Amino acid sequence: MEVPISGMKVTTLYPVLCIVTSCKQFYIATHRVGMFSLLFVPPDKGGGMEINMKKTVVFPIDYSNREIIQYSSLIKEYTILFGIVLDVFAEDTFPEDNIIDYSEFKTRNIDYDTIIFLRSAETINDNLYIALIKQAIEQKKEIVVFPSIYEQFKDIFINYKTTIINNEYEIENEMKNKVDRQEVKLLKNIRTPIISVMGMGEYCNKFSCELELRNFFVSRDYKVLQIGSKDFSCLFGIEKYPDFLNQKEYSLEDKAFMFNKLISIYEKKYNPDIIIIGIPGGILPVNNKILNGLGEIPFIISNSLKIDVGIMCVYNNAVESYIINEYINCCKYRFNTRVENILVSNTAFTFNMDRDMRSLKYYHLKRSFPIDFKNCGSKKMFSICNIESMINGIHSELLNGVDVI
Repeated sequence: MEVPISGMKVTTLYPVLCIVTSCKQFYIATHRVGMFSLLFVPPDKGGGMEINMKKTVVFPIDYSNREIIQYSSLIKEYTILFGIVLDVFAEDTFPEDNIIDYSEFKTRNIDYDTIIFLRSAETINDNLYIALIKQAIEQKKEIVVFPSIYEQFKDIFINYKTTIINNEYEIENEMKNKVDRQEVKLLKNIRTPIISVMGMGEYCNKFSCELELRNFFVSRDYKVLQIGSKDFSCLFGIEKYPDFLNQKEYSLEDKAFMFNKLISIYEKKYNPDIIIIGIPGGILPVNNKILNGLGEIPFIISNSLKIDVGIMCVYNNAVESYIINEYINCCKYRFNTRVENILVSNTAFTFNMDRDMRSLKYYHLKRSFPIDFKNCGSKKMFSICNIESMINGIHSELLNGVDVI
């Protein structure tokens, strides 16, 4: 099915009704007030503890990881002094005093303890990394890297104490062992309310939404279990996505079983009040060349759990009622997720004609860029600027009970 967006045609799949065993199948389908009144109760206010955080700079900061700067106050282990940038951004993307140009950082005498090296969504010359790594080593700074960066520059790191952010968890290995032993596959019943954040594709403000949700609930002393849609989610104290979701040796059914079991183990371990799951990638193909993985990972996740509240993040130039309806129906029938809240990102897209429409070009607008919702009917539409209103509504909905598909 082809859906036109601003003069273009976007091919989407027809919704498919998938029959699965619901993780919450014993709840009354129209009202769950009693269960939520037991599970989701505002907690008592508690105290905190001061943590001595390390003064930190981060390289590279680009639009794909901008949240590290925008939401740096939510990072508990590090005080982010600067993000080192190579490009120019929309003027309200970052506070001006929180970013520094690469060449300026190289020449200025900045007092910091730690430098974090990230993988970039953009192509960056290795020499830019190497120069900063060598500078940090000469100055005896703490270096923190993700495994992919360590592997790329391990000849430099090998003789210097480097902190590698671990991507392996014992729980993941336990999941793999259970599948290897051919344990009877049974989807566990998750009793904690679950919010999922899905999107049309990359740069849809999904991770910003996830962090806003986290900040809202944590600041009110709720115990939050969260799986993040970014590989650097761990910097915010958020669990990363398990590697087995991307491994070809496991079937779709195996992955759904393993993910459900993983959340069940986390639920028992942390006893959360709320679970927030950010789902990476897009849920549908854009056309017959940009497939978004055919929405496989969103399908696995949403069919391994019973999602109670769904949030759909869309592009700025896709704010049309028929487009929104298509995605809402897809979420309902293919992903078994009720979506009533639509978050419109400050990113628009066009097709990259130089590559025969095999990729997208993104245009990142100001966060405060006005959005016209007049063609969206009565749908609950929000932007990143009034997202707290959306989250307040979700909070009230959870307290009063939600309907189940």
